[in-house]
Amino acid sequence: MHADLVAISNLYAADRAIDTLRGEHESLSSAVRAARDAVASAEASVKLNEGAVATVVAAQRATDRELEDYIDKKKRAQKLIDTGAGDYAAAERQVAQCAAIIDQLETRSLELMDQRDGAESVLVSSRRELAGRQAELEAARGKLAARDAPIRAELAAAFEHQRAVSPQLPASYRLHYDDLRRRKRIVLINVDDGCCSACAMRIPPQKFVEVQKFRAVHTCVGCGGYILP
Repeated sequence: MHADLVAISNLYAADRAIDTLRGEHESLSSAVRAARDAVASAEASVKLNEGAVATVVAAQRATDRELEDYIDKKKRAQKLIDTGAGDYAAAERQVAQCAAIIDQLETRSLELMDQRDGAESVLVSSRRELAGRQAELEAARGKLAARDAPIRAELAAAFEHQRAVSPQLPASYRLHYDDLRRRKRIVLINVDDGCCSACAMRIPPQKFVEVQKFRAVHTCVGCGGYILP
């Protein structure tokens, strides 16, 4: 391989190693952030469902208290009828009214019981979901913690290697190389059936021959990548 292409290849390998390590760290950090967001969302869901249960429970208790009050009123009115004390007709009307309201309240109480069962079931599910999300967060944090220090150490070594090989790159290639890196383009390309492996642009045979014989360094006119022999 041409000496200049070797220098390009060495620097590219060093830069790719740094990219890989940074990417791994970012992936692990991103997983922690995503897991943290999922926990926050699950916590909000649990809080919302707890509020729904509390609302139904409060409504059921209020309904049951009102039901007990009307049952007592009905008993008192019935006692007046049974003892013959007070206004008989008024007591009968009150018994009938209380009976009608009691029927309504009993129906309402049963409906609220069903609502409470449903709300509590949803709450249990949301708490189970929260527990799962918390476990995922702990796992994500564990993975990051296990690799954080090693990645930093490997990055330090990779940067040191990059500093060692970077001066080997001739200045005439620096701008183009940096431009490829900035644009996240493939720096080194292969030639497959006479075409660039990155962009499929046709590579002039003469260029490829010169690269193969280590006579010159050429780039693809399509993507700008350096042609490998």
